[in-house]
Amino acid sequence: MKLSSLFIFFICFLAFSCKTPRPDISKALPTQMTKDILEKNPFWSINIATINTYSIPVLPPFRQERISLIGDRIDHFQFDYVSIQEAFSSSVRKKLYARSLMPHQFYFDVKGTIGSGMVMLSKFPLEKKSFWYHLLMGRKRDAEFWSGKGIAKTTIIKDELPVSLYNVHLLSRLSKNSDEYTDYNSVDRLSELFEVFTQIIEQRDSDAFAILGDFNMNSKNKEFDFFRNLTQLEGTYFKDEESNFCTYCEDNTFNTKSEGVLDYIWLSPRLEFLESEIFLKKTFVIDGKPSNLSDHYGVR
Repeated sequence: MKLSSLFIFFICFLAFSCKTPRPDISKALPTQMTKDILEKNPFWSINIATINTYSIPVLPPFRQERISLIGDRIDHFQFDYVSIQEAFSSSVRKKLYARSLMPHQFYFDVKGTIGSGMVMLSKFPLEKKSFWYHLLMGRKRDAEFWSGKGIAKTTIIKDELPVSLYNVHLLSRLSKNSDEYTDYNSVDRLSELFEVFTQIIEQRDSDAFAILGDFNMNSKNKEFDFFRNLTQLEGTYFKDEESNFCTYCEDNTFNTKSEGVLDYIWLSPRLEFLESEIFLKKTFVIDGKPSNLSDHYGVR
């Protein structure tokens, strides 16, 4: 046998021997259990939200004041669960925990980075917590490369039903071509979306799940079409181009232009939306100056 043939055989052997084992079908999703619980309690519901707090390390204006007000609004809405992004500072997280009055909190730290900035707040214990750090994070010369963005996952149990909840934060769009179908970071973002999809299909905790977060894509971007077609999930995407829906908006005190809806909640087929809303749009006066609570509006 030629040396080249032996080499190919060796590579193929390594590839198949190192292949990740396929999921054990004996541990399939408890679909019948979920169906039975929802049939027994037809009025079951869960109140969830995603909020990008704009509390990045470069000290944006009124950071501590804004995070206090965000915490107050979380308490006002009495959420069951909230996904938080960009809560990098320990002082920010401490104030957020105190003002939101949510009894269960968890922050996902990532070694070698400035931290993920991703927090989970819940009325119920956060079980089976895990974190997947994105493999592609843009260029090293960009500050965001050193952030610990990724996919955080947990499971909570409300009224007997386990619900898997994901907190997602994708690589930002480049402002110079953020309105275009693709930008310089689109390839990395597509990879991150496939990671989200992989995390969904590999989980075995519940077939009732929700994916919340800042996806940094709008309905006119390639990544949106890719993720929607790949997952076939129902989401708060507000596709109607005649509407004024946006979460990153020109009327926000921190922004100079609108980039549309960048923040979403996607639901598994087991669940459906009773209502949804873009919220936290109110402007507050802080130190005599008008200010929104973040550069992103939240989605609930």
